[in-house]
Amino acid sequence: MAALVMVFWVWLAFNIPPITPSGRGLSHHDQKRKLASTIPGFISVDCGATLQNYDDSNMFYQTDTRFISAGVNSQISSEFINSSLNMELRTLRYFPEGEQNCYTLKPEQGRSNNYLIRAVFMYGNYDGKNETPVFQLYLGVNSWTTVKDSYVVHEIIYAPLTDAIQVCLVNKDNGTPYISALEVRQLDNSLYQSGNGALALTSRINLGGSNKIIRYADDIYDRKWNHDQKNEWIPVTLAPNLTIETSNNGYKVPDKVLGTAVNVDSGLPPILNAYEIYQHKDFYRLPTIEKDVDAIINIINTYGIIGEWQGDPCFPSSWNILNCSSISPPNIISLNLSSRELTGNIAVSFSNLRTIESLDLSHNQLTGPIPEFLAQLPYLRDLNLMGNQLEDAVPKALMEKHNSGGLTLNLDGNPDLCLVGSCKGKNRKVVAIVAPTVSVVVFIILCALAIYRIREKKRKGIFLMHFS
Repeated sequence: MAALVMVFWVWLAFNIPPITPSGRGLSHHDQKRKLASTIPGFISVDCGATLQNYDDSNMFYQTDTRFISAGVNSQISSEFINSSLNMELRTLRYFPEGEQNCYTLKPEQGRSNNYLIRAVFMYGNYDGKNETPVFQLYLGVNSWTTVKDSYVVHEIIYAPLTDAIQVCLVNKDNGTPYISALEVRQLDNSLYQSGNGALALTSRINLGGSNKIIRYADDIYDRKWNHDQKNEWIPVTLAPNLTIETSNNGYKVPDKVLGTAVNVDSGLPPILNAYEIYQHKDFYRLPTIEKDVDAIINIINTYGIIGEWQGDPCFPSSWNILNCSSISPPNIISLNLSSRELTGNIAVSFSNLRTIESLDLSHNQLTGPIPEFLAQLPYLRDLNLMGNQLEDAVPKALMEKHNSGGLTLNLDGNPDLCLVGSCKGKNRKVVAIVAPTVSVVVFIILCALAIYRIREKKRKGIFLMHFS
């Protein structure tokens, strides 16, 4: 069950001289741009853009080509574009193909660190249909939220279990998924604790201030503080030129936020400067075993296999070349790469699929010997290598596993394979079908016996005729 987490900010101000930032050789505007483009732990992506740019807070946005290969670039309708609209809201990427399409972001600080992740969606009637799509937003293998508004910003705080943060758009047959911008901001690990789940932002409000959104560089974590004012609240402005101090220094709420407040009686405390409300989300589903993910990605890259291999291999829906176990975390238990135009040797990455039960590499152009490690895969029960150009002797351990009934093995259509020896010189024995099933063996034996009996009967009949 989801729970609301509320954070209220009430601060005391002390008259301490403010620190003036210094810089040499750059204007204040250029200093801000330089700082915003080199912030450790920050990733800003303008989805669908063809050129990098800066927004009105001098935050540097790069194009999304490094983070995703699927989708189509587009621009919102001109009726929604004006001089005050940030550049990252003018473009978008939409995804007419595939059930799920995922951005993969890899902050340098890696896994188990706390990150603020922000996804921005501006429909802007880019497709001329004037129908806002509805689709699911996933963070890795767990559902984050439903995107259904024509303009919306979804924000969540999360410590990923892997080095990659995957933000996935999942098509639910209610319009084409799209996205305008993605942002990642590293937070102090002591802040916003969420256990094994995540904190989805409901609201973050600056009280008593102006209508302008406060964010970086005033907020070092680039939290966006919106303004709200109720009629019964009385604005309170604290003395200017003060440095704010608090026992909760780690949160580093901006001075501009803490410099204003509200109360219900301007002459009396208490006052409230700001508040944040989060919904705790239980992220109970674990991603696919990392060794399996690394193995399948290496296999795909080794052979240049064409397809949309995005997000987790097993969830929300498994890739069409594999099947996964139902346990958590899931493993890859079968892989079908038949007729995929694979060339070269059987890659060593297959040896890292330790829980695989079925492997089909048939009807490709694989060459070289069958590797010994295939016999060492403990759960492998079905191996299909027919229709390739494999050569040399079939590994003894593999044949022993087959002969003992622990492995169904198909090697038909590999004329340069042999059962024994080194496949050299006169001892060469070409294999047509190395692994017939038991029923086929029985059938051949029965046929041989029938032919033998028929011939024996004919021979005896001829002998009797001559004898008489």
